Amino acid sequence: MTWNINSEKVQNFWGWVNVIANQKPDVVSLQEACTNDAPVLARWLKGRGLDYHVEIRPTNIHWACGFGSQGQVILSKQKPRSVVKRDYRTSDSQRRGYLAETIDIGPRPVRIVNTHAYNNTGGWEKPTDNVNQLAGWAASGAETAQIIMGDLNATPRQVTPLYRAGLKDADPTHRTTKGTVKLDYILYRGAPALQSPAQVIKSPSSDHSMVITNFQIS
Repeated sequence: MTWNINSEKVQNFWGWVNVIANQKPDVVSLQEACTNDAPVLARWLKGRGLDYHVEIRPTNIHWACGFGSQGQVILSKQKPRSVVKRDYRTSDSQRRGYLAETIDIGPRPVRIVNTHAYNNTGGWEKPTDNVNQLAGWAASGAETAQIIMGDLNATPRQVTPLYRAGLKDADPTHRTTKGTVKLDYILYRGAPALQSPAQVIKSPSSDHSMVITNFQIS
């Protein structure tokens, strides 16, 4: 599951708890989350029967977080064997980048990536610098199994470099996730087998739709 919860504009902690508790995902990729909310969110979800390991990549100080940090969060039922936090070369005030963890699922490691990218093109046609950098990293990754999730701030036309790197889109019909455009993705390559096309679900708890899907790892 990936979801930009937009804590800057939508302060709905209990809405986030309820949505995640109802969906019961094995892995949750959140963008624009208040990092000080993340462990509290995990504690409340544990009370709802969901025990998550928490990884955080802070990006920027924001008043909406009590002048704490916004950032990216991964909640995973499996404890990761390794964690990587990297910045993109091109960014804005949010210090764009990705948070990645490798977790053991069944017989093999799977690299899970949570990214919140920056659109430096000023439009919806040309691939962004962040997408190009992410595609280069994905193509050279040692892991045979990768799942990249997040808000790419790019349309399907702009994420073509990721498709060329061998990543498939869990929502090949490209349903919109914010306003009239698709910005939020679950991409995969290698061992994960898509069980069914992704669901794109709107919620009053964010201005972005969440994207949810199921994989079989073998």
